Parts: sequence; structure tokens; C-alpha cells
Amino acid sequence: MDENILNSVIEITNKRDTDSLEISMSLALVEQIKCLRLIIYKRVNAEHTLTIRSNIDLIVHDTKSKYEWLEPEFVQNISDELNSCFKFSCLIHNKLENENEESWHPIVIGQQTVAVIYLNSIKLSREQQVLLNGFCRIYENYLSILKESECDKLTGLLNRQTFEVKVKRFSEQKNKKQLDELNSDNKRAPHQSISTWLAIIDLDNFKRVNDQFGHVCGDEVLLTFAQLMKKHFRNEDLLFRFGGEEFILVMEAPTSKILHIKLNEFKNAVNSHQFPFIESLTVSIGFTLLDPNMFISSIVDRADKALYYAKDNGRNTIHCFEDLIEQKLLQRHDPALNSPVELF
Repeated sequence: MDENILNSVIEITNKRDTDSLEISMSLALVEQIKCLRLIIYKRVNAEHTLTIRSNIDLIVHDTKSKYEWLEPEFVQNISDELNSCFKFSCLIHNKLENENEESWHPIVIGQQTVAVIYLNSIKLSREQQVLLNGFCRIYENYLSILKESECDKLTGLLNRQTFEVKVKRFSEQKNKKQLDELNSDNKRAPHQSISTWLAIIDLDNFKRVNDQFGHVCGDEVLLTFAQLMKKHFRNEDLLFRFGGEEFILVMEAPTSKILHIKLNEFKNAVNSHQFPFIESLTVSIGFTLLDPNMFISSIVDRADKALYYAKDNGRNTIHCFEDLIEQKLLQRHDPALNSPVELF
């Protein structure tokens, strides 16, 4: 095996999260194959309508590895080829002008196409086609392993182990997007400032459900609750099962008031939903601003304080940490700055 190819495989399989895996995979492909453009499309919340996001979009400008990374975005107009590749898990080739070709390669996990690799390239040789297929299978297998390690086995939401990495990357992408907008030549329309928030959602009196009906029934309630979260919040929001009956939401909103409205809509949806085995379910929610300059432990601690204020004051309510501080209902106290937790 060529030493460069072997090194590429080693680099790919050294990754421990899907985002890093996809970056390494993309770089390996454009180094080994004469690519003009490479896109990794991912299926998002596939239970209902097909929603697709371009996680990686890489343009190669010359043979000296001059790359342009485009921002991830949701696909508004899904091409027939991309749609067919996702729906029927089929490999598609199109010939273009000047000996170029484009192709769509399905990545299948558990009999479902979870991703598609799109290539715009110079006509590939037989050896390059074999190499491309091999890289796709490596990506497919390793993605399956990482998906299991990143997601909660019961609910399918992101788990606590991946929390810090995902929140950090979410914050970094948001900051980069804001900087790009500020540096853009198109400044005719002012951009509305969008903040990032972290909310902790706790199921009220859930211990009674386990005590009365058993843990199997309790798991059914948790699974139904997670499905409600997926249905109610946006594809780009981060949803975690943080432990037991505690969940975390990370999302963007212009103000705390607007976020409070969205959270209240979700709380009402939970209140009115018919859960298995129990007559009704309520939730308490505490949320805070996600400041990228703070320790992640301090941010979670603030949301947790707002949550426990909600639970100590009637449950089935929503409170914002910053509002509670302003109203002098809580005292500001963050963990010491010498915490070992990494900064964003």
C-alpha cells in the first residue's frame, strides 16, 4: 500500500468525533484523487421529511492544495441526483464538459443512507475509483462506530460525553459566521445580533414514574419526551440527554424574551401531550447566555441555578439566570477561575 494512503487512513481513524473525522476524510480524498470540489451531505432528523445539511464543502483551487472551505448550510433546493442517492442508496455518475465528471456516493448505516459524498473531479482512473470506494467504506464503518459513542442509546440524542466538544464547535462556528458577516463587503442591511443560549430541562417528579411503573415504563416516557424535543426544536439546535431525566438544549435566539417564548411553547406541548402510563408530565427549565469566554462548567452552573429556582418555586416554570440576577432573586456566584475545565 502507498505510504501516503496508509498515513491518510491512520489520520482518519485517529479521530474521536464525527466533525474531525469528516475534515480528515475530505483532506485525504482531495490529496489522493484529482478533486475540484467535495461536499459531504448529512441527513438531519430523518424521521419525517428529508432534511439535508452540507457538513463539509471544500473547493480545490489548484494542484498545490489551495483549498476554500465553505460554511455548512442546509440545502434549500435538493437536486434529483442527491434526492435519489439518499432515498435509494444508489451511486450516481454524471459526465461533464472537459473530461470532468460528478458523482454521488451513498453512506449507509443500518439500511438507511445517512450521508452522501459528492465529488466534482477529473475523470477517475480504475485505481482511483477503487481507492474512492475504499475511503467511503472506511468512513461508513467509522461513522457508525462514532455515532454509537456520541449518542444516548435510549433516546438517540447527543450524550454527556460529547457535550463539551459539540458546544465548543457550535460556539466557534457561530463566532466565525459573525466575523465573516462583519468583514463582508455587503453591509447594506444591518445584521440582527443573535445570542447563543443553554437551557437545562428537567422532568418534574420523574422518580415517581419509575417508582410506580418501573424503569421500563420510565424509559418509554423518556423516549417519547426526546421525540417531542426533536419535533419541536430546529435541526440546527443541539439536543443532549445529560443524565437521567435531565436534558440540555443549546440554541440561538435574539433575546432572552424570545427564547422564553419558544421554551414556553415546548413546555405547553409537553403538558398537553399524552405520555404512556402517566396522566400528565410537566417540566422545569432554567437557561442562561452561553458566553464563549466562560468555562463551560460555569455556564452549566448558571443554568442549573435557574433550573433549581424554577423547581423550588412551583415547578412547571421557566427562569433565566440573568433575569433572576437582575431581579435580585439570585446572587451571582461562579466557580473559581482555576477550574481545570478548558476554555472555549
